[in-house]
Amino acid sequence: MENIEILKGMINEGVIPRYVCKYRPILIYESSKSIFNLLKESYLWFASANHFNDPFDCQLAIDYEAEIEEVENWLLLIKSNKFSYNNVDIKNMAIELYNDKNQIKKHIDDLIQNNRICCFSKEYDNILQWSHYADSHHGVCLVFDILEDPIFFQETFSVDYRVDFEKFNLFKDFNTFVKKRLLPKYKAWGYEKEIRSFSDQIGSRKFQKTSLVKMIFGCNISIEHKTTLIQLVSDLKYPNVEFIQAHKKTIPNISLISLVFSPITLIHHTNPSR
Repeated sequence: MENIEILKGMINEGVIPRYVCKYRPILIYESSKSIFNLLKESYLWFASANHFNDPFDCQLAIDYEAEIEEVENWLLLIKSNKFSYNNVDIKNMAIELYNDKNQIKKHIDDLIQNNRICCFSKEYDNILQWSHYADSHHGVCLVFDILEDPIFFQETFSVDYRVDFEKFNLFKDFNTFVKKRLLPKYKAWGYEKEIRSFSDQIGSRKFQKTSLVKMIFGCNISIEHKTTLIQLVSDLKYPNVEFIQAHKKTIPNISLISLVFSPITLIHHTNPSR
């Protein structure tokens, strides 16, 4: 089945949303991770879980109990997926790992390091995320249409928020490594409604320009940054971007913490065919 059909099935079943949101600060133009360079190069950054701000993320306990044959089968599996072992050495390596669990842990650390993750959210109106990840509303929220770039989003899943974490047996359950090791997260983070895309490509990865469908400006973004970004999107010929401004919702004599969003209609780049 092609990537897009798999993604359509996951979207129709409610496993993942069609649109995902990426909160970003502006950062100085010289920074490789600035919003300006992100747009110029049409890339997003895939980071190692080892660098996440939650030290428990992707660090759940692993059960290493197994027979030597199961260790050998595991090595054959990861050989075809991640590493370049010589077939002749597989059996000897299985015996070595079976007798030294610390070596197995090193292999797992390598696997996690090689599973690069790009984090998104289901929501564009989350007040906490605007403050945490978009420089207290001085930045933007980018909205992507997954179906416009099925290659980039081919391995995309919702984070599983929970309190209790089952012990994961590396050798018996390796086919569920992503689901049981890289997606569970403590429920206190549930407000983020996080979506994760995975890649074995280190660092930046290009996305299709057609997949960027909205750019939402924070309440505190400067006129200069907003004007520059609108012009940049136009110059770079992003075909589907709708510009939207976030505002603090105000009602006379009522204290209300909420956001409202209004389209910027004077400059609008939505593709008429959409």
